[in-house]
Amino acid sequence: MSERSDDPTASPLPKLPAPYPAKNPNIQEGLEGALRALRPALYQVHADHARGMQVEFEQAVIVQCVLRVLMLKGFITSQELDEIYPSMHQMMLELREKQLTGPRLSDPADPTLDPKDLDCGAHHPTCGAACCSSFSVLLTTDEVRSGKYLWDLAYPYRLLVDSDGTCVYFDRDKLGCSIWQDRPTACRVFDCRTDGRIWDEYPSRRLSVDAMAAKARLAAARTRQAPE
Repeated sequence: MSERSDDPTASPLPKLPAPYPAKNPNIQEGLEGALRALRPALYQVHADHARGMQVEFEQAVIVQCVLRVLMLKGFITSQELDEIYPSMHQMMLELREKQLTGPRLSDPADPTLDPKDLDCGAHHPTCGAACCSSFSVLLTTDEVRSGKYLWDLAYPYRLLVDSDGTCVYFDRDKLGCSIWQDRPTACRVFDCRTDGRIWDEYPSRRLSVDAMAAKARLAAARTRQAPE
């Protein structure tokens, strides 16, 4: 058992490691920016909760109507419902536990899908790392809990981006990921070669319209950041 702290200012929350430092700062990293981001985030949580409660209420009414009709027609009895309830209750609890992974979290990607033969660095001069400057990356539950990554408070749990929509961990000068060795799972398993948002035709390395726009935005941002 850990020792009890008598310090009234001690936080009861577990200490998390500091997240990886951002390469491209975001206003949310400061207290004022974080508080601004919290407002829409809390509103979204409340809206989701209210919407969920309404859906659950309507579903409960429908279930009660169906049960009443079935019982009136003699298809089922109260005793039969009582007998099957415990096993169904346990099954639904287990199913709900698997589904409750947090608001707007993507399912953990399959790490076996990691395209190890894909040389991202070789493509970056052509694509401008379009995936890093235009995609929303959703962290898994474990990645959020690790505290290693900065995510957007207003859009839980999306990896944080800067004002241009580029990932805060993207190195504009080197055209590469600054946390490549420990990048999120969604980035690790992504294969641009089969994604039409990047390549209009991969064999000839012809970019899609969206990827060309993302590349232009990244080039403009690098120009703005260049010292005069």
